[in-house]
Order: sequence, then structure tokens, then C-alpha cells
Amino acid sequence: MPDRDWVMTVTDNIDRIVGAVREKTTRPAITVVRAIVLGVVAAFAGGMALLLLIIGLVRLVNNFVPGPVWIAYLIIGSVLAIVGLILMRLRWARLPA
Repeated sequence: MPDRDWVMTVTDNIDRIVGAVREKTTRPAITVVRAIVLGVVAAFAGGMALLLLIIGLVRLVNNFVPGPVWIAYLIIGSVLAIVGLILMRLRWARLPA
């Protein structure tokens, strides 16, 4: 019987050590990979939503403003350029002196 107890003790110790190593190495790696994958998916979905929003805005402006479609492009482009300039100005204002 002492041989059986020794084998069970060694097996339990090995199982505990392997579990501890897995807990300290594999779990953080899985967490990091999940965060990266979800970030890429969120960035792709956000980019697609922004693209569809701009397309919808161009179609909406084109329906309400008479004339060719380039006028809608000009209006939407001007608005986006102004928003970009305002954001760039705010960015430079936040930098430490």
C-alpha cells in the first residue's frame, strides 16, 4: 500500500504544478489575445458604421439639395473638414507648454 500512496501523491503534485503553471501563463495570454481580437473586430465594425453613415448622409443631402451629386459631396466634405480642423485645434491646445 505505501507504493500506491506515493504514486497518488506524486500524481497530485504534478497535476497541481501543471495547473499552477497553466494559470500563470495560459490565462493571461488568452486574455490578451481576446482583447486584441475584440479590438480589431470593434475597429472594423466602427469603420464600417462610419462609412455607412457618410454614405447615408451623402444620399440624404443629395435628396434635399437640388443639383448634381457633387454638391452633396462638397457640403459633406466641407462639414467633415471643419470638424477635423476644430479637432486638430483642440488637440494642439491640450499639449503641455
